[in-house]
Amino acid sequence: MRVAHNTATDVATGLSLHGLVNDIPSVFTNGSYRTGFGSMNLSLKQLDLLEELAVYYNALIDVAKSDNPFNIEQAICTIISEESKKDLEQLYNHSQWITFIDPKVDLNYFKGNKDIVIIHYSDQYSNTSGYDAITVTRKAKQYQFVIEEFLNSKPNIEVQTSQTLDIINMFNALNGDWLLQLISHSEYSHFDREKMSILSAVKVGLGFLYHENIIWVPISLEEVLRVSGGAGLKQKEGIFSAKNLGLEGKHSDDLLMVGLEEVGGKLLFHLYPIEVKVGKNYQNVIGKAVAQARHTKEGIYTTLQGDTFQHKFYRNFFAKMVLVSAEKMKIYGVWPQKNNDWQKVLEDYRYRLLNDDFTITNKLKDFIGEYAVVSFKADVFVRKVSEQGEGLLMELLESDGYNYLLEATEQIKDRYQNGEFKHQMLHQKYQVAQTVSDLPPNSESAQVEVKVNGHSSDTHLVINEEKPLNILFGHEVNYQQEVRWYPTSTDKVMHTNTGIIGTMGTGKTQFTKSLITQLVQNSTYNVNETPIGMLIFDYKGDYIKDDFVQATSARVFDLFQLPYNPLAIDVSENSRPLLPLHIASNLKETITTAFNLGIKQSQKLQDVIMQSYDAKGIHKANKATWNKLPPSLADICEIYLNDEDVNQDSLYAALKKLYDFEIFEPDASKTKSLFDLIEGVTVINLSGYDDGIQNLVVAITLDVFYSQMQKNGHSTIDGNLREVTKMILVDEADNFLSKNFDSLRKILKEGREFGVGTILSTQFLNHFSTGDNEYSNYILTWIIHKVTDIKIKEIDSLFNLEKGAKERLISEIKNLEKHYSVVNLAGSEPIFMKDRAFWELMANQL
Repeated sequence: MRVAHNTATDVATGLSLHGLVNDIPSVFTNGSYRTGFGSMNLSLKQLDLLEELAVYYNALIDVAKSDNPFNIEQAICTIISEESKKDLEQLYNHSQWITFIDPKVDLNYFKGNKDIVIIHYSDQYSNTSGYDAITVTRKAKQYQFVIEEFLNSKPNIEVQTSQTLDIINMFNALNGDWLLQLISHSEYSHFDREKMSILSAVKVGLGFLYHENIIWVPISLEEVLRVSGGAGLKQKEGIFSAKNLGLEGKHSDDLLMVGLEEVGGKLLFHLYPIEVKVGKNYQNVIGKAVAQARHTKEGIYTTLQGDTFQHKFYRNFFAKMVLVSAEKMKIYGVWPQKNNDWQKVLEDYRYRLLNDDFTITNKLKDFIGEYAVVSFKADVFVRKVSEQGEGLLMELLESDGYNYLLEATEQIKDRYQNGEFKHQMLHQKYQVAQTVSDLPPNSESAQVEVKVNGHSSDTHLVINEEKPLNILFGHEVNYQQEVRWYPTSTDKVMHTNTGIIGTMGTGKTQFTKSLITQLVQNSTYNVNETPIGMLIFDYKGDYIKDDFVQATSARVFDLFQLPYNPLAIDVSENSRPLLPLHIASNLKETITTAFNLGIKQSQKLQDVIMQSYDAKGIHKANKATWNKLPPSLADICEIYLNDEDVNQDSLYAALKKLYDFEIFEPDASKTKSLFDLIEGVTVINLSGYDDGIQNLVVAITLDVFYSQMQKNGHSTIDGNLREVTKMILVDEADNFLSKNFDSLRKILKEGREFGVGTILSTQFLNHFSTGDNEYSNYILTWIIHKVTDIKIKEIDSLFNLEKGAKERLISEIKNLEKHYSVVNLAGSEPIFMKDRAFWELMANQL
């Protein structure tokens, strides 16, 4: 190091409060680090008295012991050559760490040195880069190991070496003490989790508060406490003590976001404390956090308001912190896309900040409240931002406290600002006024509840069109990632049986229509490009509306002369012996169940069915007769109703109703195979009929379907892909499920081998559990909309969660908004999703 002459106007000024306070700046220029008096940003023609004295005095000292002519722009400085780095190389290689005491360089000197990592620094928090000590090392692996070990202990996190270096930089950008403390704390300490979550909260704050006209600078409030001692302020009786601020109770030591905004030629200074919590975060913890953040805002705001010298001194102290923090944000690349903003603070705003030419304002209170509590909470599934007291509670996933460390700030900002709730963010809600007088007055208006989207996840990736058949279920609420379902990919979805739950008005039908439409439209990506036949049992008339019929080219059949025959005999090489008897037995059981027939009535019905086969020349033991034209349901009804000895009981009433309404085609020669009928979308409109008829039609049709499914044979398998041939939708299936019709259970259980899947839509999860059947055991994919009645045992059947997480999930399900759902994607963890509704799907196809 040597003393030399320097051009003071090339060095940022260290003068503040119009010359009352001066700090000694350092600058890298002309291949060396120069430390000394600076007058950059000062107008030498309009100096205050103390500023003028400082400029002339330093120019005088420059010529006092030299032959140089007097020049008001010159001053002496110390110089450390860039070449000196070479002298340190051997020292770096042979040392665990090196501490530089009162270095005449800034962090940039070491930051630019290959393989050198800053692990600790103690700064004077002047407006320049004055440091008491800087500790560096070339042996950073132990610090990287601590970070890697911590993050790798968290689920679904994989850390790269380059990412740990970025985290080390993040530590140094915010707080000079934490990194060194990190390695000295025990593995049972809360320190690592707490401090790393604060680093993530910095990115949350920058992303959530982003506004094109405001530059936000994050400051560690713990640093303020630590550094206040270096500024002559005792920590116990200093700037944030209850005594000094006139406050009682605890205050936050986490983050302070300072926003700088130019309005009408004035520089506004926004203050926004953020208290950070990570873990279970019960309500009492959040309550304390809110109190801490509130006390902090009140204390800082009160301390910085006023015209006394003490108030100006405090404002100057904070202004210097903003400048130093902005410089560290730039040095450590916290948000590279904002480097120009950091530089604007350091150059354009420096003089005004150092000379109290700014206004402390609370104008953003109406948009973001007075403060925020960022809660990285365990056992939550959806991010939310809501009003809490006079501030905001940002309830995020605990995993965000770790995952955000590995993501770029710009990426998090984009996801927040362009996500589902972008209109709730500051840059959308706050319109910049042209003059200070145009700014809206402070008010106590409440913030509406918003949900925030977060970081990316590689769980559900967008696929290319060359990939297997896939269906867009919707978008993940937390990660804004597409949630896609792969019905043909057995490595992702073992079978396609699906449960869709939700009370009326929750968006359940809109989701189901979208699912069916995509299945039909995307059939070309099926194995063998097989068109998927969709059979819909429509209880309420939702699937006969023009928009759905036109979108899917659906064919709608009312309950009048349905063109398939429940008594048809599907003959194949592997047909069971006595096949007509089996068909008669199944039909008998179905009608018995639908109408609650007694034993004698049931047996009488089977006898009549077999009598109708005999009348057509079909004999149960003679396979050669099975290809003859079978009887129809009308034939059975006529035989029974024409019997003079028949009792007019429940069996009579049931068959009379089937006969009178002509539910099925009475002429067997005009019927066709049900499987052949199901091409594209086939809707059986059940609306307008009583439960008994509705359930009977569904049950009989499923009997026929099951028989023909077996005759049709197994679907094609191509590696991990299985052909989907048919899908069945039973809408509003609760009443039907309660009847325990055997054909449904058999299709659910065996359909996979034949490329058949079943979609069951009901209002409650408990509909899947009956006295005889647990239908949920046969379902792999679940889409759960808002349900007001849901129990832990039902959650247990869907998700493997801790008790606290189960209770939280139940609460979330009960409060889901329309078109939002919780998804179990073929065995996944709970995925909170914004559905791709049918109307959205149609709008995107226009």
